[in-house]
Amino acid sequence: GSLFKLFTLITYFRMAEKDSTLFSRQWPLSQHLAPAQAYTTSALSPGQSYSVKELLFHMIVNNNNDATLLLQQHLNKEQFTHIFTDLQLPLPHSLPDTNYLTTTQQYSRFVSAIYESGYLPLPSSEAAISLLCQATFKDGIVAGLPAGTVVAHKHGEAGTLSQPELHETGIIYRNGEPYLITIMTRGNDMKRQAALMATISSQVWEEMNRSN
Repeated sequence: GSLFKLFTLITYFRMAEKDSTLFSRQWPLSQHLAPAQAYTTSALSPGQSYSVKELLFHMIVNNNNDATLLLQQHLNKEQFTHIFTDLQLPLPHSLPDTNYLTTTQQYSRFVSAIYESGYLPLPSSEAAISLLCQATFKDGIVAGLPAGTVVAHKHGEAGTLSQPELHETGIIYRNGEPYLITIMTRGNDMKRQAALMATISSQVWEEMNRSN
């Protein structure tokens, strides 16, 4: 689902290393490219052009699928594939790959690479984390944390209408000692699944406090 958007984000940062004008380039949106989503806070307007920087913001912060698909139309697919081979993750069969399977451990390894600046230069890593900290989805991991906790996170929707999947990964900035959590759910009520993620997040927070 939308967790795939992080791979697109990192690919663009890698592409920008070779093209300093990339983020200012503009592409037109001729029509809506994606169906409606359960969680999104913005809509792009057909007939308007958007810069790559704007599209990345809408994709990550507002979970906008039109922005994602427009970005993926212009994406360097070789650079995109390198991410998976570099981090020893299963290769996708297509872009987007709606049947791509991964585990919480595998996806967490990818997010950790972003945070630790082990895969991107420090300025790019910080820019990616900054976008994730602005994500507008608040019903999952964030809802289980004390108010004001800084979280760099991304959620994803997948599955079918009768059996939706809701996933989320996040870096929780806890008293200067961050930790990473990835939760994947499948059920028949996305709102209840979000509430479950909030409960798990709260329990992990409390356990981290006890452990220290």
